[in-house]
Amino acid sequence: LIFDPYMIFDKGFQLSFLATAAIFFLYPILSEKVFVPVPDSFFAKSSSFLFLRELFLLTVSVEIFSLPVLFSFQEFSLIAPVANTLLLTFLPLLLFAGFFSLFVTPFIPVFEFFVDFYLFLIEFFARFSFSAIPVPAFSLFLALIYYLFLAFFLFRFSKSR
Repeated sequence: LIFDPYMIFDKGFQLSFLATAAIFFLYPILSEKVFVPVPDSFFAKSSSFLFLRELFLLTVSVEIFSLPVLFSFQEFSLIAPVANTLLLTFLPLLLFAGFFSLFVTPFIPVFEFFVDFYLFLIEFFARFSFSAIPVPAFSLFLALIYYLFLAFFLFRFSKSR
């Protein structure tokens, strides 16, 4: 913003800023306070379940923080929390394959496979008829009220931690 103050109006910047703020401020609260009711079993205590739970809470945190900006696209994805949770599980593989293929040229087809698979999953989730619904854009006043409420929520629950 120092070099280009007009970036404040860029939706990509706004979403990145809000996602970072959500991870820093809201995610720790949700991770600590949200209880997922599952039967007391091996599955509920497994590291895979706990990992998916944390990815889901991370996705929900980011969506909550960025809701007014997301609504400015006048579409809201109902499937995004589930889709993002599943897509995030494969992202480390994609990043590792991409990094490794920089140094080992024969590894490039493996990287291409992961990219194709990742794009297939994105297109798969986008095909659902209920994947996105039309929504009205937030007015500036409504966005301000929303973020004041969110700030109150954060203040209230961060004090009780």
